[in-house]
Amino acid sequence: MCCLLLKRCLLLAVLICVCNNFSQGQIRQIEQQLRGLPFIKDSVDLINSLNRLGVLYRTRNTDSCFYYGVKAKSMAVNLRYKRGQTEASHSIAYAFYKRGLYAESLELLGKILPRYEELNDTEKIIQVHLDMSDVLNKGGLR
Repeated sequence: MCCLLLKRCLLLAVLICVCNNFSQGQIRQIEQQLRGLPFIKDSVDLINSLNRLGVLYRTRNTDSCFYYGVKAKSMAVNLRYKRGQTEASHSIAYAFYKRGLYAESLELLGKILPRYEELNDTEKIIQVHLDMSDVLNKGGLR
């Protein structure tokens, strides 16, 4: 019995360390992206970096996710950069969802899905479907 309890405690300690390292890795990625922003000269690369920040902030800070999404969207619209606009809209839609604006989030996700289909981006198509299911389950919209 004591050996089983010791094994469980050891397993729990290992899981806590692994999860903590993953969390710290995400923080490091955010810090790295933020440090690199002032040195990006190409507008498309800057939009991609802002969109990456929006994705990284999805689980950490909804306001930052929204902020970087809006910033990237504004630049992408000016450059007529469709992928940048779509990815920025995705961050904005997710921020809407996290703030309880379920109908607005679902509407924007519905507009994003065909854009990802045009780009043949299977990973993003799946992510949009997952986000839509989260909105439907959380918001009670059916």
